[in-house]
Amino acid sequence: MAKILSAVLVACAFIFWAAQELFSFQNITPDAVTMATTSNFWTGEVSWLTDGRIPATDPEAAAMQWEWIGLLAVSWPDTVHLATIRVYLGELNAYRIFGYLGGGFSAKGMRLGDEAAVFGLQATAPEGVAGWYEIPINAAGAVDNISFQVVGGATIYELEFLSPGGTAIHPLSLGALKRALKERP
Repeated sequence: MAKILSAVLVACAFIFWAAQELFSFQNITPDAVTMATTSNFWTGEVSWLTDGRIPATDPEAAAMQWEWIGLLAVSWPDTVHLATIRVYLGELNAYRIFGYLGGGFSAKGMRLGDEAAVFGLQATAPEGVAGWYEIPINAAGAVDNISFQVVGGATIYELEFLSPGGTAIHPLSLGALKRALKERP
């Protein structure tokens, strides 16, 4: 019986060690606000979403693309009153946008801290829409971070966040899934 117990303990220790080695590639180290899982395949760089390059004026403009589901997180250092999100699209199906006051995100995308949900919306972009697409945000108050989710695939060239007066509100950070997917073959 003691030999069986020893063998079981050795096997458990080996399994624990092997699991740490095998699954260490899932340690996503995103930029300041990145939230997504390794199953959300994408191509592109987050910086392309705010580089000012769009196909209408630059034929070599690059886009972020998601095959199925994507998640972007945007944060500002102070609260902002968000009126509109302008998106330069190649394509977009369904989307969800949630605005929060307070809280934040962990490196793995979990909500952290105390937060107040300020708004939430869900819609589908009109079929065949390309170019600038405006998403009105009828928020009841100020936010300091939002979650922008795409469902059903998307090709996005540029994102702009506008105040009620139409002034651009530049995010402190903008993120999407990073390291783990870049390292995949």
